[in-house]
Amino acid sequence: MAVKKNFQEEFSGFMGHLKVRMEKLSKEAAVLAGKGGKEIQKAAAIGRIEIDIMGLNIEKEKNYYLVGKKLAQSGSDKESWNEIVQPFLATVNKIDGAIQKKKNEISKIKAKKAS
Repeated sequence: MAVKKNFQEEFSGFMGHLKVRMEKLSKEAAVLAGKGGKEIQKAAAIGRIEIDIMGLNIEKEKNYYLVGKKLAQSGSDKESWNEIVQPFLATVNKIDGAIQKKKNEISKIKAKKAS
């Protein structure tokens, strides 16, 4: 009977220890799941901003196309090219500024630590 009692005591001690470890694991899993959710939110925010950047790049390409078209229509009158190019160049510079702001937003999001 002494062997059976020792086994029961050891088993009971093991189960108590196992319960404590499982509770700790459960808490850690909940924390990780929360962090995972935050990482998903960060990735989604970055994805939205990257889509915005793609739209801005398309707008920039459209302006390049339009300036080329205007220059081709103007013929070889290079005197008027500067007048044609300046408004498009100003628009492209604004777009580049907006793209840089979006890239800075991405950097800030990536720099945030999941807590």
